[in-house]
Amino acid sequence: TLVDRKHGKAAVSNFETVERFRDFSLVRIRPETGRTHQVRVHCAETGYPIAVDPLYGDGKPVLLSQIKRKWKGDEFEERPLLARTGLHAERLAFTHPAGGRKMDLTASLPKDMSALLAQLRKI
Repeated sequence: TLVDRKHGKAAVSNFETVERFRDFSLVRIRPETGRTHQVRVHCAETGYPIAVDPLYGDGKPVLLSQIKRKWKGDEFEERPLLARTGLHAERLAFTHPAGGRKMDLTASLPKDMSALLAQLRKI
């Protein structure tokens, strides 16, 4: 829980490390509150910003050459493994505001994130 005592509101996020790699981790985060940018802020404030986060991290894309230290490719032609903020909502559960129906939605990991994980698991 982090609070900007002067301007902020309390926000709570629960973290679970799923897998660790040399420079990256796969983390499951369950926010208890729904503040703007909550997960991104909490990750950055604990010293572990989300990959490719341009606002709270360095915003730099994840390249294969970062993961495979002996990679010998053309640095000018290298395409990013992940070029967007590395944040994915695996599951959302809520009560629909227009009818009160309970909604529980799941989404598989996108292809770019799956490809990055596959490369990380090889090292």
